[in-house]
Amino acid sequence: MISRSLQIAEHEFQVDIYGKAFILMRSETFPDLPLLAQAIYQQCYSGFEEVIGTEKEICLKLSEAFSIADLVDLESLHIENTKEFTSYWLPIYFPENEDWRLVEDKTKINRKEAITLIRQSVLRLCMYGFLPGFLYLDGVPTQLHISRKSQPSTRVPQGTLAIGGKYLGLYNLPSPGGWYNIGRCPLSTFTLNQDVINTIPIGSLIKIKAINKEAYEHLTEANINLKTYNSNGPV
Repeated sequence: MISRSLQIAEHEFQVDIYGKAFILMRSETFPDLPLLAQAIYQQCYSGFEEVIGTEKEICLKLSEAFSIADLVDLESLHIENTKEFTSYWLPIYFPENEDWRLVEDKTKINRKEAITLIRQSVLRLCMYGFLPGFLYLDGVPTQLHISRKSQPSTRVPQGTLAIGGKYLGLYNLPSPGGWYNIGRCPLSTFTLNQDVINTIPIGSLIKIKAINKEAYEHLTEANINLKTYNSNGPV
């Protein structure tokens, strides 16, 4: 491993280069690493095959074309600090079953109060997660922060809204999961269509719209994505 430092947008980064495989970038001061990762991805550097951004670090998977010059180019990368993010409504059906009993036991907040707190929150899409289209939503009230399950679920259905740590997460695909399932979303959050992969950008603001079972079933049958739903106005 080789370590060096970089200055990007007036912030210092610790850069660890792991041979010809990948690079890890960390900063104690940069305010939005997923946004930076998105900016790097959009530049289409030939030396970086994949860009993975989290709140704590950025991982750059290296291609055969990588050279140290690619790192130097990052120092001239322009980050737009005044970007205004679009707000989106996310319709969620909150069944009484799911994992509400476990959530209530851990938070001492009943289901109705918890849903009210979530609906009143302005959430932010801080990153996409371990599955295509999995949303990490930050901004959950601290009284609802909850540790992961000690025994993960073997299968979480597509469209599940779950809570874990300080995040709400939305499963766009069925998967095992260690978060607490609290609701169902009828919309897709992942579209593989030409150059468009994720339907909304990192940094987008999210407001939860509680819907009933009938509305959930209607939207499920409509088979639309989150962006299309909001372009027509929430219904």
